Amino acid sequence: MINQLKLETQLPSSVLAASELENLDQRLLSDSSGSNGDQYIEQLYASLKKVWGDNENITSKEIIEHMRNFVAADGVSPYGNIRSHTGALAQIMGILKDNGEDTSSIYGVLNQGVGFSVVSNGILDSFIFKMIERPEEVDSW
Repeated sequence: MINQLKLETQLPSSVLAASELENLDQRLLSDSSGSNGDQYIEQLYASLKKVWGDNENITSKEIIEHMRNFVAADGVSPYGNIRSHTGALAQIMGILKDNGEDTSSIYGVLNQGVGFSVVSNGILDSFIFKMIERPEEVDSW
C-alpha cells in the first residue's frame, strides 16, 4: 500500500487519469483520427478494397506491400515509408468499423498488419538508435 502511494505521488496527474486501459484498436484509431488527417487515406482505402475484392485470401504482408507501392492520383507515394503504415492501417480499420465490417476477415488481416507494422517500427527504431549511439571508448595499448 505504501509503495503504491509513493508511486501515485510520483506520477503526474495526467498519467493517473490516463491509466484506464483501452484496447490496441481504440488507441490506434484515436491516434490516427486526429486533426492532421491523412489526405490519401480514401484513395488507399479504395485501392485496397479493390485488391482484397480480387483476392479474398490476401495476407497482411500483401497489404503492406500494396501500401508501399501505392501511388496516389497526384503521383505521390505516401506510404512508401514504414513509419506511415501503422497509422494508415488503423485508419482503414476505422473506416471498416464505421461501415460495420469490423467482424469481416479483412479486418483481422488488417489488425495483423498493424501488429507487423508496430514491430517493424520498433526494429527500425532500435537499429537507428544503435547506429547513432556513440561507440565505446577504445582501450589504449
